[in-house]
Amino acid sequence: MIIGLTGGIASGKTTTAKILEKQGAYIIDADQISRKIMKKGEEGWQQVVALFGQEILDEAQEIKRSQLAEIVFANEDKLKKLEAITHPLILKEIRKQLKKNRERELIVLEAPLLFEVGIEDYVDQVWVVYVDRQTQLKRLCNRNGLSTEEAIRRIEAQLPLSEKRKRADVVIDNNGSLQDLKENVLKALSNIKVE
Repeated sequence: MIIGLTGGIASGKTTTAKILEKQGAYIIDADQISRKIMKKGEEGWQQVVALFGQEILDEAQEIKRSQLAEIVFANEDKLKKLEAITHPLILKEIRKQLKKNRERELIVLEAPLLFEVGIEDYVDQVWVVYVDRQTQLKRLCNRNGLSTEEAIRRIEAQLPLSEKRKRADVVIDNNGSLQDLKENVLKALSNIKVE
């Protein structure tokens, strides 16, 4: 069984993935893959530096992700160009990891852009971690130290959570406490085992 786990930025996907991992799921994390392909010397790094220039690099020649985020979330055209580089490389690695781990009982593909990139076809079920807009905004500002305007730009760069929710097989409500989230995840998991 492969679960595609998605949601909006700061909705609680990673926390949900950790709960599932404790239950024995194998996690494939698209964000981790994204970081890996952007490491110094990697193909993604080379293409991104060629596009955005040396000024996005730190002293160690690694991409300053926060600076790159500032650039692309302020300019939709640049975001599309970045995604045109990174998405095919991320998809290639996801396919490789799914193939390598296909014998596992439960795989969770944690991918913020599951629908945007079209990888819902790779999974058996789509789970969306859902929070209301105010909770999402507050969590994102607190977690990333962003202004409200910056946080809104990042939220609006993704498919709306309300749309993801409509396309989900399972909706995990994360408007409550961590304990509430854990209970919601375990309940959804036990429903799978019953099926």
